[in-house]
Amino acid sequence: MRLVLISLAASLVAATPAFAAGDAGSYVGVGVTHDNFATSADDEGLGINGVGGTVFAGYNFPLSTSTYAGFEANFDLSTAKVGDDTDALEADHAFGASALLGFRPSEATALYGRVGYQRGRATAIVAGDEFSDSADGLRLGLGLQADLTEKVGVRVEYNHTHYYGEDGSTGLNNNQAVVSLVYGF
Repeated sequence: MRLVLISLAASLVAATPAFAAGDAGSYVGVGVTHDNFATSADDEGLGINGVGGTVFAGYNFPLSTSTYAGFEANFDLSTAKVGDDTDALEADHAFGASALLGFRPSEATALYGRVGYQRGRATAIVAGDEFSDSADGLRLGLGLQADLTEKVGVRVEYNHTHYYGEDGSTGLNNNQAVVSLVYGF
């Protein structure tokens, strides 16, 4: 999986069409995620994996000819689950908002970082009974966007979200790899 993402990222850097959603203006996107949820603190070591999807929308503001800032809202669905129908732990969905800061090393490529808020929901099934809970988290990420046409780009991104328990204690982490298409208006 890592080799595929690295190869895709390297080939995207070499692309040289006109620019798209990394420039000023609004954009929307859709992508595929791989989520790796892992516990911290007392339950450290428990982890679940799954494939999911994301949709997002945002707006970028130019800071200079090669840098930009923006904001983005997202909604993610996950299939990460461990266990069976009587005893299980599964990640359901998450949504949030992030601030982005980006740099364009070339006309068709953008590197960016993000920091933001994420709210996630998980469900535990114990002896057939379901219990769901939500938590707030800090989302940090790095990404690469390559423009395919004047309006369409592809992104490869890594995000780390640290969710906090209701009492402020450490709780759950999600390490997420994302490949997505983005359309700029």
